[in-house]
Amino acid sequence: ASSFSYIIPDASHGLPKQYHGMVFLKNSKAPGKKEHVPGIISGHIKHISAAKLKKEAAAEKAAAEGKKAEEPEPPVEEVLPIVAPEPEKPKEKKPKAAPKDMPQEQLFKIVNIVHGSTKSKSEMVNEFLETFPDVPKSRATANLSSVANKDGNRWMICEEVLKKNPFIEQVANVAWQANTGQKAPPKAKAGGANASLNGFFKVVDKAVEQKGTPV
Repeated sequence: ASSFSYIIPDASHGLPKQYHGMVFLKNSKAPGKKEHVPGIISGHIKHISAAKLKKEAAAEKAAAEGKKAEEPEPPVEEVLPIVAPEPEKPKEKKPKAAPKDMPQEQLFKIVNIVHGSTKSKSEMVNEFLETFPDVPKSRATANLSSVANKDGNRWMICEEVLKKNPFIEQVANVAWQANTGQKAPPKAKAGGANASLNGFFKVVDKAVEQKGTPV
């Protein structure tokens, strides 16, 4: 067959219903130009060998693969899991305590100078060095800072230090009365204990004046 005619299955063109949807093949070559008939689609038939069809299919496949190879592959985004940061643990404040290598008489002197005082740290360090001139100023400053905090405008010996030695609290009571002019805290003991501590500091100061070194 070299040409065909197809009857469209539609009653609007008025062609016999029994021919609707049928294809008619013709051996003779149809004319180049045919008069258009409503409801009929006509055309020429071209013979293509199976080998040619296979060759064209292979060419189309190769072209498609070549085009795919030319196109760059989209970058693969690495998706990292979202990990919530662990909350920082609050740093625990270690209680202040008197340095282990601070002699007891030096600790007592610092308590006597500092507790209840409104002087500057530099003034209190200088007062301490008058009794213990052999102690480096940097060491004296560090020792003072390790046992005292400033509360408002007054210096206070830390509670942990006061509890470290039964005599330190008594020294603090005497110092508080001397530095503030106020009565000692309720726990302070009056009388002989305070008087004996005052005498203790006088002995320490006198020994330093005579020997130049702490007793």
